[in-house]
Amino acid sequence: MITGCLRRAILPGNAGQGASNGVWPAHWMMPNDNSCWPDHGEIDIMEMIDGDGTYHGTYHWNEAYPLQNCTSQNNQTSGQIGVPAWDTTFHEYAVEYFGGDGSHGPSVTFVVDGRVNFFISPARCCLPSICRFLPDCYSN
Repeated sequence: MITGCLRRAILPGNAGQGASNGVWPAHWMMPNDNSCWPDHGEIDIMEMIDGDGTYHGTYHWNEAYPLQNCTSQNNQTSGQIGVPAWDTTFHEYAVEYFGGDGSHGPSVTFVVDGRVNFFISPARCCLPSICRFLPDCYSN
């Protein structure tokens, strides 16, 4: 059985103002539970630091969980790419979850304007086996 879900955000830039300290557009998902950050992970669908035109898509997790929880120990893996005309046009940022189909395990793919930026899976990026790739545990 193939399972999956999709989260998308189409976000505007900042009306042609370009890079600017303090401009930090971001769209992320947190687990829909009462866990401490980042025990059950965080998915940054899109983040741009100081409006520099560089997209960041990131997965955060606590590598020590469940042996040590609520430590705010932040492990992360991410991909970055430049987004042309980010401040004057709308762009589509997406995270696609694939739950696996028997021959392929779960994965999360980060996409900008229809182009795959990077993907993560337990086998590819050394995430601990307790890493939760469960779409229903994230709120939107």
